Amino acid sequence: MRLRVAERRNLSVSVVVTAVAVFALIARSGLAQAPAVPNLVGLAPEVAAAKLYTAAVEAELAGNGPERNLLLRQALRFSPDLAPARWRLGELRDGDAWRTIDDAAARWAVDPRLFEYETRRNAATDDLANNLALARWAKKSALANEAAVHWRRVLRDDRGNEEAARSLGLRKLNGRYYPHDDYRVAAANVRRAKQAAKDWAPKLAAIRRDLASPVIAERNRGLAELRAITDRDALATLQAEFSIADPREPFRTVDETAATFARDKAWNLEYVALLARWPEVAATNALVREAVLSPVEDVRLAAADVLAERPAHHYVPRLLAGLVAPIDARITLTLDGRGRVFYRRTFFREGPLADAVATYDDFYQNFVVAPVFYADGYVEDVVFEEPVPRSQVNALASNAVAVRAAVKRSNAQIERMNSRIVAAASRATGVDLPVDAATWWSWWQEYNELYVPAVKPLYERTYANYYAPYPVAGYYYPVSCFAAGTTVMTKVGARPIETIRVGDSVLAQNAETGELAFKAVLDRTTRPAAPLLSIGLGQQTIRVTRGHPFWVVGENWQMAKHLRPGDRLHTVAGPIPITEITESAPAATYNLVVDDWHNYFVSDRRVLVHDNAPQRPTVMRLPGVR
Repeated sequence: MRLRVAERRNLSVSVVVTAVAVFALIARSGLAQAPAVPNLVGLAPEVAAAKLYTAAVEAELAGNGPERNLLLRQALRFSPDLAPARWRLGELRDGDAWRTIDDAAARWAVDPRLFEYETRRNAATDDLANNLALARWAKKSALANEAAVHWRRVLRDDRGNEEAARSLGLRKLNGRYYPHDDYRVAAANVRRAKQAAKDWAPKLAAIRRDLASPVIAERNRGLAELRAITDRDALATLQAEFSIADPREPFRTVDETAATFARDKAWNLEYVALLARWPEVAATNALVREAVLSPVEDVRLAAADVLAERPAHHYVPRLLAGLVAPIDARITLTLDGRGRVFYRRTFFREGPLADAVATYDDFYQNFVVAPVFYADGYVEDVVFEEPVPRSQVNALASNAVAVRAAVKRSNAQIERMNSRIVAAASRATGVDLPVDAATWWSWWQEYNELYVPAVKPLYERTYANYYAPYPVAGYYYPVSCFAAGTTVMTKVGARPIETIRVGDSVLAQNAETGELAFKAVLDRTTRPAAPLLSIGLGQQTIRVTRGHPFWVVGENWQMAKHLRPGDRLHTVAGPIPITEITESAPAATYNLVVDDWHNYFVSDRRVLVHDNAPQRPTVMRLPGVR
């Protein structure tokens, strides 16, 4: 809708008045130095609000909390529904209104639906029938978070349950199921990738032609255009055009004497140099691909050197996920005294968090039906057992030899790929360890100060001449946690972490958008007594295991053992500096697994910490701020 001239004039006057008010408020606040308030004269309200919000973010990154708060409040005068400003001031959308966190918690604390849910949940056992009943009741009662927890558990026990999948809004795309919001993002990414390929394919083809030209000026032009690319959507097409790596043939031999080798290598190195300028996760993943799969050593080394400049949590999990322990095969072929054959093949493989064993049993008997003639003329068919024919035994013995040879070939391939991965990981991290998957998994667990039980779960499958279901061990997580008594901001107010149960909701923040919302707790973990650190925040102290990640302003997730006095932690109310860090006595500790955003807020200062799920790489300096 167009504004009349008088209305536009009134808004402009309002902008000027508000800008003056900002300076006046800052002056009255006694701040030593006024912030860089943007010039708002003549701007539309939404533009003025955006500029004030940007200035507030810069003030927060600089550690100017009072200025941050003043600028955010002024931004809301221009645009009352500016969600990022609301979230940064500690407000969330609750129902149809913006509320402070405490007001929203106070409203939920007296909601009878929540009280009845907790009563039903506390009385129920964790099985399919009870979770299905709780999910249906919570859905009917419009308790979305609570319903989602139990729908997930229904799918845990009944993977094909369509009611649960439908209620969770799961949709299928390219063979994978996504929650509704993730589906929209994934579908949008697919559309954008297709459009990017359409847009960039002819441009990059032209650049390749220039680079291959015998004319120096054209080659220089192509090189300049390649280096000038800044559109991250071009990544997939760049990879197709300039990367030599081929996941289908990672160990193919390249002819380094070929006329085109030097050219292709140079182009691939330019591609790696381009990725080095892009901090996004997609670029890091592409560098991991080059560091492992490129058939050219110089390219692998160059990619690993770029990875070395990035946070380890952005690339080490992806590298180590490719490590595979060799297969330990035990094959036996047994004949008993009656000529029966028992053929067993057992395959064991170690994993980072659980081991797996598969057993295949075949039992062979040879039954012969023959007639028996009695004196009275009666004839009866009788079943006799005879030894299994030697030809069949020989065939099984040949099969055993072939299986052993196949396992040997597979382990050789595993060793070769593990060597590539370890070479890249060693160069990027500076850690020198042998080519052994278990050793690298242990190193990463120790680096993250994770507790892993001495005896890992063993997943067993048995296949015989009948199908035998196998028992599935419950999920467990390596844990880094908080001491008992650490308060967590929940949907009904602050509660000690050890009292929180599956189905409760805690305050969380979307790292990519900055949105605040209550999210469901999917699990609560407990760790035996371990050494702790005490993180001092003025009059308050947080006792935590050494590996737990906190959000440091300007740096995102950092483990507790890497924090230093003076680092500023992100809280609902803005940055808060660490005043001291000391060793603390060992104690049993607790952690949570939180739906969707995988974080929550601890202590009365409401400090943002990661949950017990693996870190998702991010380049954000603050939640919602790149």
